[in-house]
Amino acid sequence: MQINSRERVLRKELDRMVKISKQTYHPQKIILLGPLAKGKLKDWSDLALLIIKGAHRRLISRVGEVTRLCRPRVATGFIIYTPEAF
Repeated sequence: MQINSRERVLRKELDRMVKISKQTYHPQKIILLGPLAKGKLKDWSDLALLIIKGAHRRLISRVGEVTRLCRPRVATGFIIYTPEAF
């Protein structure tokens, strides 16, 4: 896969997951991390999202909830912090 092709795939998936997150999870902030944010893509690059949301659940539960809601179609790492932890 060409880098430009991978970038298109990642951006399309990013847009889809951000839309779903905003509509169903209602985060305070979503921050793109990793290769796409840095402009250093490889054929195997993934997505990394830092999500800020007030919640009283354990970190692993918050990550599981967002993963279930978004159902990523490409390798994606979610980091979910409360505003206090961020």
